[in-house]
Amino acid sequence: MRLPRLTSLTLPAIVALLASGSAMAQTCPGDDSFEENDSCAATAVLTAGTHSGLALKGAAHATGLDADYFQISVPNGQQLTIDALFLHAAGDIDILLYEGLNCATLTSIGGSATDNETVSATNNTGGTQDYSLWVDPYGSTFDCNDYTLVVTITNDPCVNPVADAYEDNDTCATAQPAAGPAIPSLNVQNGDEDYYIITTQPGVLTFIDVNFIHNNGDLDIKLYDDLACTNQVAISQSVSDNETVSYQNISGSPLDVVLHVYGYGSGFGCNDYDISISTNIDPCSVLAEDANEDNDDCFTATPAPEGTIAAQAVFLGDPDWFRIDLTDGETLTADCLFTHDNGDLDMRLWDGCPGVEIDSSETVSDNEQIIYTNTTGASTSVYIEVYVWQGSIYSCNSYDLDITLDGGVAGVPICFGDGSSAPCPCFNESTVGAGEGCKSSLGYGAVLSVTGSASVAADDISFTVTQARANQPSMLVQGATLIASPFKDGVLCTGNPTERVEVVFTDASGSGTTVGSIVTNGAVSAGVTRYYQQWFRDPGGVSPCGNGSNFSSGVMVVYEP
Repeated sequence: MRLPRLTSLTLPAIVALLASGSAMAQTCPGDDSFEENDSCAATAVLTAGTHSGLALKGAAHATGLDADYFQISVPNGQQLTIDALFLHAAGDIDILLYEGLNCATLTSIGGSATDNETVSATNNTGGTQDYSLWVDPYGSTFDCNDYTLVVTITNDPCVNPVADAYEDNDTCATAQPAAGPAIPSLNVQNGDEDYYIITTQPGVLTFIDVNFIHNNGDLDIKLYDDLACTNQVAISQSVSDNETVSYQNISGSPLDVVLHVYGYGSGFGCNDYDISISTNIDPCSVLAEDANEDNDDCFTATPAPEGTIAAQAVFLGDPDWFRIDLTDGETLTADCLFTHDNGDLDMRLWDGCPGVEIDSSETVSDNEQIIYTNTTGASTSVYIEVYVWQGSIYSCNSYDLDITLDGGVAGVPICFGDGSSAPCPCFNESTVGAGEGCKSSLGYGAVLSVTGSASVAADDISFTVTQARANQPSMLVQGATLIASPFKDGVLCTGNPTERVEVVFTDASGSGTTVGSIVTNGAVSAGVTRYYQQWFRDPGGVSPCGNGSNFSSGVMVVYEP
């Protein structure tokens, strides 16, 4: 017979499974020799060694739940370790260890999702200590499984620990100087923590690693930048074997920091460990400010047109701000591109200055991205803040800010003849909300609209006047500044320098559209803002103010690359 693959099991588990025959079994095993040990009141006695051929049944089994309970006696000064080895595919088993025989005081639990489980305890009571072990069929879908218990009782390494060469460094006040790069053969005990003084150099980033054997006790570390241990600047409390902290000295002179090494949890006894100290030149000491400084808040934000703003520099506590102008319906895609190793950058998006945060990008990947669509119904300005994450290893980074704008209207309606910008020359205001210029002899005002895009490279923008006098000449007028001055029968909004862009003849409905290149005729370039109106004839002595011509409503265009 060919056995199933057991590549995920340890060698002891494979041996135990072969011995019990469970690797070949297709049905649930029968009771083992310790039955009936189904409750804490009916525990079976275990001794040190390997106990194989054990069986466990769960709630899904036909005969119902059949947990196993054991008791183990441990002499004073001894450490108990119990490993449960089982075939995970047939059902997940957890184990819980209690002090005493009443299963009331939980001292250790093995409840991982991996194949095997481990619990441990150290007896420092001064006499023999009994422990209760509960082998638990995990989950309502558990059917059955075979398993092996390996009971190990050894001398407690923390009963007679050997003090290292830096003792007694048990408090911040007795911290001992520690020079790197390697400090081996250290020992920390429960109630006997260790403190070290480490000298850091200016402009240098110092990394401190504490490497230890996790099975003997979990260690954590803290770092202080003062000799009184009052200002904590870093902490490492992972559940992995080793811990790491770093410190960047920006004081301009050598600075002593204090490393605190201590055991985690009430059950901690002791552990051996090594300290490794390494350094790296701080890249922030040579990174220069960029040309857009000081853009440190929204009031000093740098205008950001579409395209890439390259070679920017940002420092911890000194963010960079950028202003992006959006038309209605326009979508902004902002990418902050940087080298994560030099410092983790994040972004926030604000709806005004001052404003409310409306989006953010705070990932741990190298780059950040924000996508936002202007749905306000009008043009607006939003603000991007680029900053260094507080927990970043380095306190600076260089980056490129890439701005992409899509959709939206090419221009924004402005300068209405309803009295909102300026009074019309002879009280010939149009209806509020109609979006027209001042009234003409037709009894209503003309409207200017825009189609195409604001892209200079595309050069596809055009302007259309409607509701003007039919079959008359008109002129598209462009201004570099926005004004509001009564002129002829309308309000002129296109201020100096003013350009006459193109003559347009209206048709029988009073409409007309430009056909030439606005980019060329108006001499516009990316990044500029221009204002447009249609100046049209209103002849025959019947115009409201008798001046023979009028102006449409206006359009503002912010040109892009």
